[in-house]
Formats: sequence, C-alpha cells, structure tokens
Amino acid sequence: MTHQRLITKAQIADAIAQCSLVSPHTVPLLEAAYHGVISLLALPRGQNAPLATLNQAGAPAIVVVGDDTADGLDPGPSGWPCTGRLIRWANRGLINATGGTVEDYRGAVALTVHCRRLVLVETGSARAGEWLKLSLLL
Repeated sequence: MTHQRLITKAQIADAIAQCSLVSPHTVPLLEAAYHGVISLLALPRGQNAPLATLNQAGAPAIVVVGDDTADGLDPGPSGWPCTGRLIRWANRGLINATGGTVEDYRGAVALTVHCRRLVLVETGSARAGEWLKLSLLL
C-alpha cells in the first residue's frame, strides 16, 4: 500500500448509517471500531494489508477480506497478494460464505477481542473450500 488512510469517527458514523440500510450485518464491526473496541481494516482487492499499523494500534484487530464480488468472479486466495502474510499474522480466521447475519458479525467482534488478531474472509460458496484449506493453517 502506498499510503495509509485513517478515517474519522464522523466517517465511521456515516458508514454505520449507510450500512444499516445496505449491509446491516456489517454494522457490529463498524460500531466496535467507532467505540475503539477493535481496529478494523477492510482490505481492498490487490492491496497489501498494513499489518504493522494494526499491531501498533494496540486494540484487537480484524482484517476483512472481501472476496465476494458482485459479478460472482471471486478470485479466491490466489487473488490476494497478502494471503500468506495474513495467515502468519492472524491468531484465528473466519470464513463467511453464507451472506452473514448481524449475529455472525457480533460473534466476529467477540472473537477478535478474545484472540486479538482475526481475519474474516467474505467469499462465495464456489471459493469457500479454498479458503477453508488455508484457514486450517491458522
């Protein structure tokens, strides 16, 4: 990643409002980040994760890998240049290939607080098996 972009609490509040309409399952992650319970990184495709920055933040950290594209052409683990680094960094991994619920994402927040470093992979069912094989390495 060529530069870091930190967002403000006001921007997180705006994201909570937008996501509550479009993708309410993600709201628990955003609320936890807003209140400083976790550090949250939604990893853009093709980018490396700034794991050192997350480590320096001191809060439990979750990296969300959005491998579920609207066009259904999910690249799977090989489409993410930092997959190996994420596996080495994470203490736990979760794979969501079902669309996710608010309760699922509340659970992800709780697990992040417990294990300190979590990777949450959002993927389609076609790639779930590939991600599952990698998660067994955690």
